[in-house]
This record gives sequence, C-alpha cells and structure tokens, in this order.
Amino acid sequence: MKIPAFFLIFLVCAASCKQGGKFDPATAYKIEAKHSGKHLTLSYNRPLQTISDTTNAAFRWQLKYYPDSTAQIVSLPSEQAIELTEVKDQVLPYITGADSNIVRQRFRITKNSDGSVYLESVYNANYCIDISESDTADFPVITTWPKENNPNQKWKIQATGNSVAFVSLLNGKYLAVTPPVNEAGANIGQWPFAGKKEQIWMLQEQANSAYLIRNAASGMFLQESDGKLSLKYNVHQSPDAAADHSLWHMDDAGDGFVKFRNKASGLCMDVRDGVPYNGANVMTYDCNDAGDNQVWKIMEAGNSK
Repeated sequence: MKIPAFFLIFLVCAASCKQGGKFDPATAYKIEAKHSGKHLTLSYNRPLQTISDTTNAAFRWQLKYYPDSTAQIVSLPSEQAIELTEVKDQVLPYITGADSNIVRQRFRITKNSDGSVYLESVYNANYCIDISESDTADFPVITTWPKENNPNQKWKIQATGNSVAFVSLLNGKYLAVTPPVNEAGANIGQWPFAGKKEQIWMLQEQANSAYLIRNAASGMFLQESDGKLSLKYNVHQSPDAAADHSLWHMDDAGDGFVKFRNKASGLCMDVRDGVPYNGANVMTYDCNDAGDNQVWKIMEAGNSK
C-alpha cells in the first residue's frame, strides 16, 4: 500500500521529518511500540541463541549453585545471569546483571536417563529453556516451554576448563549469548529508550515507497528472517540491503502511527503476543487489528550514546 500524501504530511509533523514528506536518511529516529511505549532495540540486553561457532566465548557459562540445589547460569565473558521476565508463559530468556535475590535467575538442572539435562525455571515451574519450532539454524528463537520429552529442551553439559557449555541434543549447537551488535543475525526486541545507538535507526527510502531501516550501532538493516518459519518469521539484522526481506512498507495506522509491512512476505512487524515486558521479541505476523503490538510511532532520536 502506498502511503497517502496527506498522511506523509501529518507524519512530517509527528516525526519532525524534512520538507517534502521524506525521511532524512541522515536523521536518527527512534521507533516506539504503541502498546508498550518501548522502543525497537538491537540486542540491548542480550537474548540467548544457539550457535555452531565455538571460537566465540559467548557459549561459555559458569554454574553458581545454592543450598537448595538450584543454580544461576552465568555468562563467563560478561558475568551476567540468564533471567526470565515476570510474564510467565513462553517467555524469551535473556542475560542481565547477576542477582542472587532474583528467583527468575534460578534454574533446576535435572538429569535425564540419556545423560542430557533440562534447564527448568524455578520461577515458572515445569517450564524449560527450549529451541522454538525445532529450528536447527544458527540464531533461532530461544523461549521457555512446558517440559516435554523433546530434544528442543535437552542439553548436554560439556566441561571447558573453568566453565561449561550446554550442547543441544536437537542439533549439536551451543547455547550462547546473542552475537555482538556488529554481527549479522543479532536479534531485535523492545526496551525502554536509553538513547543508545542500538535503539536508533536511519530510514532510507527505496523504490516503490519501501524503506530500509538501518541501525546506528551496527550499520546493518532490519530484516525479516527468510529461513525456517518460527513464530511466523523472526526479525534480526543483516548486512544485505538488496533482499526484499530487508524492505518495509509503512502503512497508515492512524493518529501518526504506522505499521511496518515486509515487502517479501507481506507480514507486519509484531511484538510477540503483545506483551509489554522488557526484551520481548520482535517478529512478523499476519497483519491484523487485534491489538496495538503491530503499531509503531517514528520520532527523531536526538543525540545517541
């Protein structure tokens, strides 16, 4: 859908764009979710992934056990712990500052007869860290799911000197912190705006009123995954500006808001399940009017850190 001229004029006022109804590619913008007031962010607090690259220290963990036999799982490079959000159902784990008083950072590591383990949440009993949709590629969506006899949830613990690695029974890949923001495949979520470059985007108009959305920290482009279907398609960053999966149409959603519709799939950028919590995953889903989690506002970002 081509954006009507009257809407572009309104958006010029709302987003302080340059004259002529165009976004200035040299201007920094922040993109805010209507439903939560949080902003589109590139791996601001790092989510979990599975990777095959064992030269990256991001797959190395330490286990800090407590008297009740629960454990924190702490990233060796950053000394941050895996934490779940306060929303209990099917959440995306991420890493943040280790705090022994936060039960959302505690896990039961229970052994199976095949030598693997479950990483089961104490906060949300019977929910385990899970590779969504049996995705065997690098950088899948990692979530939590009710415990079941499924290789998605089974990990082998491998000693690596003063640390351990968790190897997936599904695909032999390693549980890891998502890549640094300058690497392809880094994930996209929503976080409160803190003026960081990971939260700032440049809008570059292309043919047929489509846009590239370029991150200020990495210089890469917001892209819908063209790999395996996983919760529809995940949204990540890519250096590939030529792919249709990197192009987005902006559809009028009223009151100065827009929907981002991917050129390749026709799906809309969506905060998964419409949840408001920090770190919620951004994906694409069938365009609909069921909630505000597909609706965004574009505003000038000002100075960035």
